Amino acid sequence: MKFRDILREIEDQEGDGMKTKYIPKNIIISTKETPIEQVGAALDDLNNYKDAGYGQYITYQRQADPSINPIIQKAFGPSGGPNMKTPANRKEWDTATPEWRLKKAKDIQSRTGLDIAGWEDLRFDQLPKEAKSWDVFYPKSSIEAMVPIILDITQKSDIFNWFEENGLIVFPKKDNKTIPNDETTEKVIRTVMKNAGIEDYIISKREAQDEPTSGKAETKPEVISIPPYTITSTPDGTQLTIEDAEDLKDDIESKISELADLKVSVIPSKQSPENALLKISGFKSNKERSVIQQKVNNAMNNLFENRLKRTLQVRAGIIK
Repeated sequence: MKFRDILREIEDQEGDGMKTKYIPKNIIISTKETPIEQVGAALDDLNNYKDAGYGQYITYQRQADPSINPIIQKAFGPSGGPNMKTPANRKEWDTATPEWRLKKAKDIQSRTGLDIAGWEDLRFDQLPKEAKSWDVFYPKSSIEAMVPIILDITQKSDIFNWFEENGLIVFPKKDNKTIPNDETTEKVIRTVMKNAGIEDYIISKREAQDEPTSGKAETKPEVISIPPYTITSTPDGTQLTIEDAEDLKDDIESKISELADLKVSVIPSKQSPENALLKISGFKSNKERSVIQQKVNNAMNNLFENRLKRTLQVRAGIIK
């Protein structure tokens, strides 16, 4: 008899010959007096997730919203060994504007104390050897360093999927696979409630196929969550200003008819009030997101290329 057959026979003999069936359970939040809408708002607010184990939380948020990853990479550089990183350094530096190079040089100086005079006019290979190593060119990537970036580019937590039902908050088991287990989920929920000042909450579980205890269960259509497309920098790598973002928003909305069905938002940076990001959300499919992203990128390149040409013509006295 094969080993797996022995195990199957033992399983059949347990519990008077009855197999134990695993029944998934949904996590439920109820309150005594606090309006359930207030609980939902607390779950949306990123600031309430502090002390919830930021290392795990950021991992979950990046899984739920992949649009964060290129922004993290822009701040801390791509993954991989020196053979990948050094060429990435060189390409980014050599294709950047003098303004971006000066900004990067000042960042390096703040961490090393190196003399950066004239760096903005140098090619990457002309930089001092001490400035070209990966650990110097980019700041150290750490959870503590990532936290403000995550908080700055995201509007709300995306790690939970939940809905309101008869005065309850329901976390469907099948829709909440980002966090690996119920214990961690409950820990994060308790942290959110504590930070939001909500004390009269109760966390319980209910078998996924059970009907709610009061009233008829609402039928919730399956919602496919497509991550938004976020633009944080101009084609030359400099961070978008509020003026840049507003100009780009006006330009793409006037030229790309498909954006009429989507939400285009200019979101001021929490860290640098003069800067902003442009967020496009409401995609119905990954294909739609990909098509719109390409059109937006083309429009953005044309907008900033025309702006640069005009600046050069003004400087040359061709136009006023």
